[in-house]
Amino acid sequence: MDSSSKSSPNRKYPYPKDLKVEESVPDKLQLSNYFEWKKQMLDVIAGNGLLGFIDGTAKHPPETQTVIIGNGPNGGGTNSEERKNEEYVAWKESDDLVQNKWIKSRLTSSIRRQVEALHLKTAKEVWEALPQLVEDIKKKLNPYLPLYKAAIEGDWDKAAEFLTGKESDAVLRAPITLHSETALIVAVRAVRRNRFVEELVKRMSPTALEISDSGGRNALHRAAGSGNIKAAKLLVRENPRLPHLKTRFKQTPLYYAAARGDREMILWLIEVMNLKTKPLEGESGFRILYQLIISDLYGIALEVLRDNPKLASFIPKKEEDLKYHALTALADKPSSFESGNNYNSLKRFIYSRIEMENRQTEKNEGMESENIAEYDNRRQQDIEASPTSDNSGAANNGTKDIETSPASDSFGARNATYKLA
Repeated sequence: MDSSSKSSPNRKYPYPKDLKVEESVPDKLQLSNYFEWKKQMLDVIAGNGLLGFIDGTAKHPPETQTVIIGNGPNGGGTNSEERKNEEYVAWKESDDLVQNKWIKSRLTSSIRRQVEALHLKTAKEVWEALPQLVEDIKKKLNPYLPLYKAAIEGDWDKAAEFLTGKESDAVLRAPITLHSETALIVAVRAVRRNRFVEELVKRMSPTALEISDSGGRNALHRAAGSGNIKAAKLLVRENPRLPHLKTRFKQTPLYYAAARGDREMILWLIEVMNLKTKPLEGESGFRILYQLIISDLYGIALEVLRDNPKLASFIPKKEEDLKYHALTALADKPSSFESGNNYNSLKRFIYSRIEMENRQTEKNEGMESENIAEYDNRRQQDIEASPTSDNSGAANNGTKDIETSPASDSFGARNATYKLA
């Protein structure tokens, strides 16, 4: 083990916080690899002296301890108080390390979500819950294994045989994979399975087409991300709402098409979403614009900006998301400087919009400052001209008015900072 991973010799509980668990447990826990995963994780935990946190021998110390702080008044008894137990603090740090940094970090997102839903508190509780959780998921999914195989192979005859005698609507709505995908979401990712997709759609209601996986992706998200435009058109014909539905991360199917750089799919989705009358906006539009530029689709990106110029100067809520700004995308593509008019026009358009926003912000702030100063002067003249006024009180009121005047627009302020950067 690297020396940087070792704990301080003064700690009661080991705390190898720098250990890279993914090097020893390369594959995350899935339904098919529990025993191999368990052996690898057990080797890491035991090899670092932390086995007691999953077998229960490292007991949970009291969170607080009573401390004597002196004698009571007149020598009667003693005074004491409850203080944080430092031993508990050290125990909790090591338990969190095993539970969150090691065990949970090596679970697939779907299994981790189910573990989180159990609201378990310690590494021992998580460790003991995993085998039963994996078995429960298998029992839930195993009845649908023939349908899953048929969807992967695009074999409708086998699927029809599986559906015989069953309530098809309920079966086709059911999650059949670890990631809560329906048979439709599985099948739609390959063009060769489109006959299978057509048969499924015939048997599903329009609202059933909106069912999403554990990440909030429905069948249209998957079709857009895989370039299956025939299936995408079939889905939207049955349910026109689908292009507007978003994942847990607020991504529409257009985002997936843009990330793939699929020009045909993108132009079709822009049309069916009626973006000419209701342009892309906000965080979703901001991310789509970035993906269009990354995919070298400068002409489409320019049209999106012309429909909603505010996207050029949009500032995301999280500062770290500025890496998805259109200018960042352009800066990351130095080869594009010779790619022609669309690239150069796009770059000029973005810069002109940011400069326009900055000038407007500066103008507003200048007018605001001038108005405040003028108002303050007028107030002061009124105070000095009135022999009966209470100068003390008037001055206070004047100060109050100035302090509570509108502050500079925060968007403009962020914009100015971005310009300087």
